[in-house]
Amino acid sequence: MKITRTKLIRYLAATVCAIVLAGCNQQQDEDQNRRLAALESQIHRLDTLSSNEVEAIKYLNDQISPLQQSIWQLQRSTGGSYTEVDLASTGGYVPVRGRFGVFLVSVKNVEPYLDGYRVTFEVGNPQYATFSNLKIKTVWGSKFEYSKATNDVNYVENYNASLKRKEFSQADKLLPGSWNKVSIVLSPAKSDELAAFSISFDAETVSLSTPRD
Repeated sequence: MKITRTKLIRYLAATVCAIVLAGCNQQQDEDQNRRLAALESQIHRLDTLSSNEVEAIKYLNDQISPLQQSIWQLQRSTGGSYTEVDLASTGGYVPVRGRFGVFLVSVKNVEPYLDGYRVTFEVGNPQYATFSNLKIKTVWGSKFEYSKATNDVNYVENYNASLKRKEFSQADKLLPGSWNKVSIVLSPAKSDELAAFSISFDAETVSLSTPRD
C-alpha cells in the first residue's frame, strides 16, 4: 500500500489532535507532554523532507506497486497450464500451450444460453498431428479488482474461492494445419462473471499419418 508524505502528515496531525482533546479536561502529565513533543517533531521532520527524499519515497512506491500486482497474480493463479482469454474481444488469437504443443484460440461468439453462455472458438492446430477426444478445462469469474486487494487482506483468497471451474470432454477433432470450431457452455454464469476467463487444452488421442511404402 502506498504511504505518501501527505498521508503520514495527516495521520500524525490527527493523532496529535486526539491526544490534545483527550487531555482538555485534565492536566497533562509529563509523559503526555513528551509524547506530544515527539509527535510534533515527527510532523516537522516530514514537513521539511528534502525534494530528494520525497522523490525517493515516490520511486519506492512506484516499484512496490507492480511487484504487489505480480504477487496477486501468483496468489490467484488457477494452477496448471491455463491461459487467460478475453471473451469480449473477438478476432485475433491467443496461443495456448498444451501437453502436445501450442494451439491458437480465437473467440468467435459469446451468446446467452439457458442459465449461462455458449462460447464458440476457432482453435488453430499448427501441427501435423490430428488431435481428438479433447479435454478442455476452464476457469471463469468476475474481474479482479487491484484496488480492493490493496485494502482487503482477504480479497485474494475470497476471489479465488468465487471462481467457477468446469472441465469438458468433447469428441471434436483438431485437424492439422487448420482452424477448428469448438463450442462450450459456461453455466451457471452471469455476464459480469465472464470478465476473467482462462482455458487449457489437452487431447486423449493423437493421430499421425503413416508414410506410404
